[in-house]
Amino acid sequence: MSDYEALDDPFDDNRLRELQEEAHRIRELQQQPAWQDLVRFVSRMTDSKTRWLLNGNAKTLEDYRWEAGWVAGATYILQAPTQADLRVERMMSARAELETLRG
Repeated sequence: MSDYEALDDPFDDNRLRELQEEAHRIRELQQQPAWQDLVRFVSRMTDSKTRWLLNGNAKTLEDYRWEAGWVAGATYILQAPTQADLRVERMMSARAELETLRG
């Protein structure tokens, strides 16, 4: 769980609804033909940047961090549908756990 997810109140119905709607919109995007084009493009770029890094082409630590950060961010975006669903599941799970503890 990320730091910003920890800030989500499991009993905030509005926040849960927002997360559910966001996950739904992302899943709708994933169904569009252009999504696969985006995935192919970003995957090629990610592979290229990863090879560049692994071949030791970064001249400075700052260059390395920049490119590695780009790869990490791009990878996260490609996983957006799964990540959005996981956020909803985590919030609902936390809600159920807290309700159980309250008895």
